[in-house]
Amino acid sequence: MVDFSASLLRADDLLVLTFECVNLTLATPAGGAPSLARIDPARPAYLVVVLPPQHIAEQVFDENQQGQLPGVQQPPVPSYIAGPSRLVFRLPDGVATVPFTVEALLRWADYAPSLPVNARDEQEDVWEVGPAPVSPLDTQTAIELPYRLLLSPERLGGWRHATVPVTRDGSTELWHTRLGRPDQQGRIDDRRPPVLRAVWALDMGPGVTERQGLSLDAPTRIGITKASSDFSPSKPWPGTPNGIAHRLAPPIRTTHLALSALGAWADLQGIWDNVADVATGQIWDYGVAAWRHLVGQGRDQQVLRLNTGFLYPLGHRADLSMTIERKVRPAPDGQPVGYLASRGFIHVQQRVLDYHDSAGNLLPFRRVEIRTTDTPLLSNATGRPVFVPMLDAVPFRFEVLAWDWDDHPVHLQMPLVFVPDGRFAEAPAAYAPYAQVDLFGQPVALAPALSPTASAAPDSGIVSAVLPVTTLQVTHADLPGRYPPFLPHVAQALVGLPAVDQLIGSGSGAGQVWITLVDPAASHSDTFATISPQRPVSLSLPAQQAGGIAAPTFGVANLSRSLGPLPDVLGADGNLDTGKIVQAFAGTTLLGVVDLASLISGVIDANAPFAQVPKLVQTRHPDRIETTLHWNPPLRVPDTGAFRLDPHAVLSITSTTVLPIGSGGAPGPPGFTVDGRLTLLTLNFVDIMSVTIEELRFTAETGKKVHLDPKGIGITLGNALQFLNELADALPADGFSDPPELKVTAEGVTAGYSLGIPAAGIGIFSLENLRLSAALSLPFVAKPAGVRLAFSERAHPFLVSVSGIGGGGFCAIEVDTKRIVLVEASIEVGANLTIGLGVIEANAHVMAGFYFAVDDSGVQFSGYLRIGGSVELLGVAGVSIDIYLALTYESAQASVGGIATVTVAVHLLFFSTSISLTAERHFPFPQRGAQVAPAALDAAAAGEEIGFAQIIGDWSVWQRYCQAFAS
Repeated sequence: MVDFSASLLRADDLLVLTFECVNLTLATPAGGAPSLARIDPARPAYLVVVLPPQHIAEQVFDENQQGQLPGVQQPPVPSYIAGPSRLVFRLPDGVATVPFTVEALLRWADYAPSLPVNARDEQEDVWEVGPAPVSPLDTQTAIELPYRLLLSPERLGGWRHATVPVTRDGSTELWHTRLGRPDQQGRIDDRRPPVLRAVWALDMGPGVTERQGLSLDAPTRIGITKASSDFSPSKPWPGTPNGIAHRLAPPIRTTHLALSALGAWADLQGIWDNVADVATGQIWDYGVAAWRHLVGQGRDQQVLRLNTGFLYPLGHRADLSMTIERKVRPAPDGQPVGYLASRGFIHVQQRVLDYHDSAGNLLPFRRVEIRTTDTPLLSNATGRPVFVPMLDAVPFRFEVLAWDWDDHPVHLQMPLVFVPDGRFAEAPAAYAPYAQVDLFGQPVALAPALSPTASAAPDSGIVSAVLPVTTLQVTHADLPGRYPPFLPHVAQALVGLPAVDQLIGSGSGAGQVWITLVDPAASHSDTFATISPQRPVSLSLPAQQAGGIAAPTFGVANLSRSLGPLPDVLGADGNLDTGKIVQAFAGTTLLGVVDLASLISGVIDANAPFAQVPKLVQTRHPDRIETTLHWNPPLRVPDTGAFRLDPHAVLSITSTTVLPIGSGGAPGPPGFTVDGRLTLLTLNFVDIMSVTIEELRFTAETGKKVHLDPKGIGITLGNALQFLNELADALPADGFSDPPELKVTAEGVTAGYSLGIPAAGIGIFSLENLRLSAALSLPFVAKPAGVRLAFSERAHPFLVSVSGIGGGGFCAIEVDTKRIVLVEASIEVGANLTIGLGVIEANAHVMAGFYFAVDDSGVQFSGYLRIGGSVELLGVAGVSIDIYLALTYESAQASVGGIATVTVAVHLLFFSTSISLTAERHFPFPQRGAQVAPAALDAAAAGEEIGFAQIIGDWSVWQRYCQAFAS
């Protein structure tokens, strides 16, 4: 509390001071000189000398590579003036009065300086624990130099100045006071100033708005304060006095410091690059390692500062080196102006950072080296404590070399954020626009590799989680107890799935997917990544790459080191959830018709807990890369009449693709092998045909033909076709093994064979051209498997003759696992008689037969009769007649069609001619909803037969039809 104040103004030398007295008041005895008298003898008395502001902070402009200041503005330049400074002195306890004269008020050497508690002397005992920085009291010295930074000299300091104006050669110098220390005679020597402490920064107080773009920013001022005057206790340490250690706080040194009414002159320097705990050796980071500030008459002339911090998100230690100098540059109007120009660059102090101590699988890189030691001069280093270094408004990309889990190098170019110590909370927001880092498809081991077992062959290879990475989205994970208190973390990665692409062919794979890394050690399925549900991927393998028997189709949800791409079949505990099997493999069929998900057993084998899902793994060898799909799921007996499995049935699919690696690392032509096997199954085709198969095996290999090897096949015909079983029994069970007929197309493979029965003739009986054939087709596309069984063929029917009567026919049955594709048969019988009477020869023949077919279009049945005869006279002249009658049931058109043809032919010597007359009629069946005569309706209701007249209904239509021919 100020008890008395007085201002001293002297125009001759611009002496401007205000004296504030604490426990002192002005006393004027009668007839005596005025003086300052102590009010309470028991309390200390203070003389507070208040000086005008000593510093003006100006806007700083970034200097570009060409030495220009592109952002300068026309004066006045934005500036901020510091607050008043004060020097405080305590009167000795025995002094009761002080003369109230200019000379007495300026004789500061007679008084003891009153300083903040943390303005400690340089030579004080380092083991003495002191306070943390606090705001100085009103009765303590506080020099605001530079702007918002409060300085105080040590106790050995003193001030030297003139008490009267100093005039030389007609000029009076500006009044000023200089900091020094007493010499042996007690005089103040300003050539040896004492050290100073930055006892407080106004930015540390509440409600202070930070000014941007100045020579010192708030973090730097706070760092200087803590580095030079923080003596608070640190960690207790054995062996120190009282078991307490504290921080070393090197002071601020100066070559000169002078204060005046027009501002200060000073050269301030501080170095804190190796500030460590004297007990633990721990380095205390205050955000600034070195600082030099040259001030002339309250204006900055040169500022050098080295801010300490780190580069986010990698965490490497780095320094920001700033040089700010007053330079004369043209203003926008062309006039020269002394602007403050800044140049700054970042120096990487910690080039290599090791992440081996990180927990889990947050980052695929175990070690990261920043190969950019120093950045070029930056264009945005001023006034931005947390910033992304820029070169002409373009983010500077650091050269980074990282080593992944397999210790393979990965090259990156990425922007980084410079973060001063203590400003970590601002880093994520500054880095967010640059969080996606391009890797351009470089292979990266995203999780530790699975080493081969001790019993594995020397060339067994290593199963790894190496994927080509296009983009990494980098952020951080908090890690308390570490400095910086975080580890880099890959939030998501855009990757390819080479195992899928290599297995099914380039250009046909799943493309690129976004994944999130997880810790495989915490997963029972070795899962190292999950696929983003917002961007799902569907894996659909063609049957020719899955053994020709079953083509797995599922949505990929997880990536496993040991199992490859996994569907969504894992529970919350990471184990297989059998309840999700049906959903995961919905649409996957066995032999094109049976829902495979319904066949997979829900019982989990402890020895093979993930046998129900396909295993797609890529293995790296020194000379090749192998991609293997293996699936051997446990099966259960299905509850269906169309498809039956033996309880001991086995389904096994193995497809391997090999990509050779040349001596120069270039890949060679890929090769593949496919092996599919299904045993002990029975197919029932609509109760018409039943096929039992002991083993169905499908193999394929690069450069060789596809091989289909069914074994132990038995065919049984049922219902109306039972009479053909004796012929079916003639088919050998191993007839399909290495079949003579094998046809491979883009849609599937068909294996077939035929068995010819030798012609037989006994007397007037003969049987010729009888052939039994069978064919089995396995599709590669979404079609069911099929079987065709034929007894002769339509183009080559069997022939039977007895004396002059003969005939022939064929029968073929084609079915698949869903329907009857085709059943067709034809029988023909007839007689042929020729009589020769010398010059005349006569012939007569009669043939009759039928054709029957059932297919997708419906039922077709045709019966026909052919009658003919001819007469020949010496082969010179003759006449013949041929009559053909046929009646066909056409289910597709819902009609009956008839055709009659009469052909008469005459020939005489070299002349011949023939005439044919044909009549064809089709009679449609009445359809549901068709208009029918009422009489027909009454007859139908009574259960009577409906005649032709009743079907016609409207006779006028029929009459017009008949009249057309009569005319």
